[in-house]
Amino acid sequence: MGTPDAPTHDQRAQPDVRSALSPARMRLLRELVEQAEKRGWHAYLVGGLVRDWLLGHPSLDMDVVFQGRHGVWTAPVIAQAIQRQLGGRVQVHRAFGTATWYLPSRSRLAQRLGVPQHEANAWPDHIDLVTARRERYPQPAALPQVQPGSLLSDLYRRDFTINAMALPLSPSGPQALLDPFHGQDDLRQRRLRALHPFSFRDDPTRLFRGARYLRRYAMTWDPETQAQIAEGLRYLDRVSGDRIRHELDRILDETKPAEPIAQLGMDGVATRVGPGLPTDADTLRRLRSIPEIWDRGAGRAWGLPKAEDRRLIGYALWWLTLPEDTLQRLCHRLACPGRLRDITQAAAELWRNRTRWQEMRPGALALFLDRYPEHAIAAVALALPQDQRARLDLYLRQARGLPPLLTGHDLRAMGLKPGPHIGQLLRELRAAQVEGRVRTRDEALAYVQAWLQSHSGTSG
Repeated sequence: MGTPDAPTHDQRAQPDVRSALSPARMRLLRELVEQAEKRGWHAYLVGGLVRDWLLGHPSLDMDVVFQGRHGVWTAPVIAQAIQRQLGGRVQVHRAFGTATWYLPSRSRLAQRLGVPQHEANAWPDHIDLVTARRERYPQPAALPQVQPGSLLSDLYRRDFTINAMALPLSPSGPQALLDPFHGQDDLRQRRLRALHPFSFRDDPTRLFRGARYLRRYAMTWDPETQAQIAEGLRYLDRVSGDRIRHELDRILDETKPAEPIAQLGMDGVATRVGPGLPTDADTLRRLRSIPEIWDRGAGRAWGLPKAEDRRLIGYALWWLTLPEDTLQRLCHRLACPGRLRDITQAAAELWRNRTRWQEMRPGALALFLDRYPEHAIAAVALALPQDQRARLDLYLRQARGLPPLLTGHDLRAMGLKPGPHIGQLLRELRAAQVEGRVRTRDEALAYVQAWLQSHSGTSG
């Protein structure tokens, strides 16, 4: 399928997306545009920000494409120039002609650009800079071979029409929205359409992105695109575990991750990932606890407020009931990092053995749970019915972070000789503290003296 010869400009009356950007964000973009202009290049806003603006959704995405002379990798040049001018950190991806500019301190950058500090707080952490390029896939599911190209070829290489629109930023060029593949029409009709018939064969990971967009924006597959899913599934096993896991990360970062995961099941994608990703009703119910419970305060109350915490708990919830051997094979297929592997396996073990610990006294339960990652405990807490969640909730809120009243050094200063009895005494003291039987350092010292008297023959 050939690329159209020239981009089309949408002539319908519409507000300018630039009017939806804060003056602070436009000021930041102007610095990038000026770097392009003085080289005779053009800059365009593309992708998520344009799409979400047309849908009336806020977006922090800032992807900028630079089109230069034939054969020039523009983005790395712009990135290094803006870093020299304004600071920050740059990561260049030379194989793809892209770069990421990680902004410097907002306060310093705001002062440099004359932007009020409260407005600079709306800046993203980074901006993705892209060389307008064309791609060729040497074989299905392989990483593409790229070379500099036109803006049109850059839009054509994208996954779906709703992401293949651009807004010119350079004042010397055209100002109308560029929509050569009718992405606006697809947005209006809530239709998700691939750009060409070989899209999923070229890159099967687009099936995962499709699941996100379908559920996030309440869309349906374009019939011709839906008919191409089977072709993408044929080549999914050629995609590396890292690439698939990256797509799963983004799914779990969705506001309602259960919805795109359900879509993966409907499209037949889930069963083609290693031993299979669970999408049954119980799994989806557990995953819905993330927006219903974790996002409504539990994550912060448990000391796990970050996006990475939410994602790790999401994986543990998702794979909670998998048999041990299945979970190991899935982690192997997805090349899971050690931390993710440990958390998901610990959560599954806690879940399998829940009848063992659910009747423990609070002190004994704390000693038992201390051995497990807090993300694993949080996942099991979310999976339990509300009336059974309270004990884990209390542990995560209070007992997990309870500072010890005494340390091994304190015990040795009291005359105890090194040995396993010190660890035993500290564990007993922790259990007593969790249960409220010991509340102060003086009470802990008295507890130790009583313990020494009762163990006078074993403490040395």
